[in-house]
Amino acid sequence: MDWNFILTALAAAGISWLVNGFILRTGRPGIVYLGPAVEEAAKTGLAYILGTSVPATHLVFGLLEGLWEGAGKKDLPAGFTAVLEHTVFGLVTYFIYHYTGFIVAAFFFAYVIHAGWNMLVLGINRDGR
Repeated sequence: MDWNFILTALAAAGISWLVNGFILRTGRPGIVYLGPAVEEAAKTGLAYILGTSVPATHLVFGLLEGLWEGAGKKDLPAGFTAVLEHTVFGLVTYFIYHYTGFIVAAFFFAYVIHAGWNMLVLGINRDGR
């Protein structure tokens, strides 16, 4: 069995952690639009380039984020949600890629769902306030 998805998820988490540190300074627009782009590109891009499982990479990434939220920040609901949301993003990516053969389309759909999720979680309404 290919276990490279674990190292891939660790690398994606490291990249995301570093870049998201700068993105957080941009406020809500960065969290909604830039953060998902970085995370989806890191997870999907690395998994695709390294030829490992995209859904498994997303799942392990979600487990890592879940540990950070749940244990690190002591927010168990956020920790469980992180695992679930990144698993869903990975499945969306996988199925879109599987059915279309276009990795860019798969990335785009996962990005849109991720950005929408962040928008919902942050409570941003339609007019941007």
